[in-house]
Amino acid sequence: MAWIANYPRAYGRQIRPGRLWAMRASETQDCQERALYARGKTQVAVKYVDRTIGSSVLIEDITTTIDGGEKAAAEQKAKFIISCGADGGMLAVQVNTTNPV
Repeated sequence: MAWIANYPRAYGRQIRPGRLWAMRASETQDCQERALYARGKTQVAVKYVDRTIGSSVLIEDITTTIDGGEKAAAEQKAKFIISCGADGGMLAVQVNTTNPV
């Protein structure tokens, strides 16, 4: 499963300061998941849970939430979705607050 964050991360980095994943409140009334990336039987789904306001987040932050980041050590990865193995998982996006975007 380690590969699932690689393509969205590369896509997000194609422009500076990075691509945003945006969801408008009008598009999230049903709180359903939206596919960010899928390959084979594996999918990265994004779910927005606040029906009152729209928001956006860097795709880089979504991928870091999956795997802890490209340089994450094993003990760091244990805190992220990748540690769920084949069971999948859900975690609020871990936003990089040092990024000015």
